[in-house]
Amino acid sequence: MGNNYSTTIRCCTSQRDRSQFVFASSSNGTFYAIYGKFMVGPVYGEDGKPLDDKVKLEKIEFELINYTGLIRMSLVKVSIEDYDDTGNNPTIRLRIIVKGEVLSKPNLSIDLTDFSKIPKGEISNETEFNVERTLLSLSGHTWEEIDQGQLDVSEVGGIFDYEFFEGNGRLKPILRKNYDKLFKQDHDSKVLASLHLGVWCIGTKSILITN
Repeated sequence: MGNNYSTTIRCCTSQRDRSQFVFASSSNGTFYAIYGKFMVGPVYGEDGKPLDDKVKLEKIEFELINYTGLIRMSLVKVSIEDYDDTGNNPTIRLRIIVKGEVLSKPNLSIDLTDFSKIPKGEISNETEFNVERTLLSLSGHTWEEIDQGQLDVSEVGGIFDYEFFEGNGRLKPILRKNYDKLFKQDHDSKVLASLHLGVWCIGTKSILITN
């Protein structure tokens, strides 16, 4: 039986100003974490009273904090990719795109206000909130863009991008395998997890509590 790890996020009006843990990982040798302030409003029942088991999302303010490491990680984009209410509990799938900054100041905050994929923007108690991280190269490209375009972007500002490339002496650097994709396909493989630092954490699961 696999382990079912998760954390909880309080989505209620009394917690609007609280920065709550969303995701943490290590990329480009830097350990970082992402927190969010969940701005919600009440959903009223037929009797005109606020419901305890449902709230309306208004805004989520995300903040990235860099801890150890030389390269500062930066927020690029945050979006809701999917909402599924066919299971026992509704599920939200959130995409967070990050990259390491070498030549520019990192963007450490970003607001999410588009909840159009969630009916009426309303969430029920114990909704699953699944975060999936996409790491861009230091040049700002996805693994697929580098592979398909055969892009030579192994260095930015004299910094070698070891998350995406392997050094090869005087020969052209070799593009690494897409470890994030492989890890999703076989996330229980101890051998795969030992191949590359970038697969330590590419996603987290939280449970949204509305009361």
